[in-house]
Amino acid sequence: MKKPFIILAMPRSMTAWTSCFLTIGNVFCQHEILRKDRRTDIAVQSILGQPYKYSGAACPGSLMVWQELVHRMPNANYIYIRRSPAQSLKSLAKVAGVPVEMMEEGYEGLNQKAREFMQFVEPKVIDFAELATMKGMRKLWNWVCPEEHLPDQHLVKMHSLHIEQRKEIIHAQVLGK
Repeated sequence: MKKPFIILAMPRSMTAWTSCFLTIGNVFCQHEILRKDRRTDIAVQSILGQPYKYSGAACPGSLMVWQELVHRMPNANYIYIRRSPAQSLKSLAKVAGVPVEMMEEGYEGLNQKAREFMQFVEPKVIDFAELATMKGMRKLWNWVCPEEHLPDQHLVKMHSLHIEQRKEIIHAQVLGK
C-alpha cells in the first residue's frame, strides 16, 4: 500500500534539501511541484502515480492550496518544517535580490495560510534548525517512512550536503515572472 506524504514550510526552509534526503530506495520526494498555475490535480497525480511505497513532495508553494491537498489526499502524512517567518522572508529577499519590504504583503498572506494549515491539520512539526542535525534527520525519516531502513552512508552524506536553488529561479518566482 502506498503512503503519500506532504511536507510544507515557508520558503527557504530546506525543502530542496529535504526532497533530496527523502529520495532513496523505496522513498521518492518531489520539490516545487506546484508552479504558478497551482494545478493540484497534476501535483496529486504526480505523487500518487509514483511506483514507490512512500511518495510525496516538499513544497512551500503548497501552503497556498493546502486545503485542496488535504481534501484530495486526506490520508497523506502531513509534516511542517517550522522556520520563523521573519527569517524566511529575510533569506528569500536576500537570495532574490529584492528589498524585504517588497515582499512583506504577499508573505503575510503565505504566513496566514501556514497558520491555518497548522491549526486545521495539526501536522507533525520539525524545527528548521533541528532538521540540520542527525537526530532531526532521523526523526523526519521515521515520520515519512517508518518501515524503511535509513542507510548510514546516506545520512552522513546528506548531513554534509548543502543544496540551494538557482538564484534566477527564485528571483523569477518572487517577481512573478
